[in-house]
Amino acid sequence: MTIHQRLKALVTELQSPRLLKNQGNGNEIGYYIFDYDAEHEPIVEQFISELQPKLAVSQPPLNAIEINLDRVILTIYHFDRYSNR
Repeated sequence: MTIHQRLKALVTELQSPRLLKNQGNGNEIGYYIFDYDAEHEPIVEQFISELQPKLAVSQPPLNAIEINLDRVILTIYHFDRYSNR
């Protein structure tokens, strides 16, 4: 699948009843991890910036939160590295 096909499928997944009703392992909070190659970063960033407002006015309205795992891991690493001195 191309990155554009995967992004289109992402919208379908985010609006799926299974995800919205928390019907996963252990009925945890609904989440979806979208991984991609670093070379596609600009395409994904643009898509996400356009997607979030659209989801907010979709039916049902969705509040999508983007979490950049690279930034989270680096923040934890730097915090741990400098707080243990």
